[in-house]
Amino acid sequence: MIRSAAAAALDAVGTQRRVLLQQMLQSKSPDVVATAAQAKDLTSDADLRELAFEGVLRFATKQSESSGIFDVLEKSDRLTLALKLLDHKDMASFHSNLVDRALDMIDGRKDAKYLAQLIRASRSEYSNTRHKVAQMLGRTFVPESADPLLELLKDDAKEVRAAAQASLDQIANYLDERAKWEKRFGKAK
Repeated sequence: MIRSAAAAALDAVGTQRRVLLQQMLQSKSPDVVATAAQAKDLTSDADLRELAFEGVLRFATKQSESSGIFDVLEKSDRLTLALKLLDHKDMASFHSNLVDRALDMIDGRKDAKYLAQLIRASRSEYSNTRHKVAQMLGRTFVPESADPLLELLKDDAKEVRAAAQASLDQIANYLDERAKWEKRFGKAK
């Protein structure tokens, strides 16, 4: 109800849309902030974007609807928001849908660039997020991922432990194969 009223207000406001968006992004209502954070105006207005980032962080533990902000932002802004979420001191208690969307922004790297964020996310209170992190750590193929994966082997959730084991196997297999081929052909440049 609140969200549809907020959306209707945005549609009807006309020339004062930016002012209304600023007010909505600073609202004490998570639903109002979530609605405003999905406005396409954010792509062209850095000040509104920053207010949206602050609003999403303010309610990150209370709701997942704010994850829609990722759908309206440009790629570089999505990454900026993702890192703000993943680097936040309270990230472990953020809603899993929001953290999962942030993790999607850093997935696919085969290096340790975002290892610190993955380690932080591995401490999430949500097992589905820890499971996703265990899988992502395996896809980095870096030995530095072993320590957080070894910690995840102690997780209470069976699926998290299984993903951690599979990721450790994946990294070990990659390192073994790489060593074998480097021995045969020399180190890759």
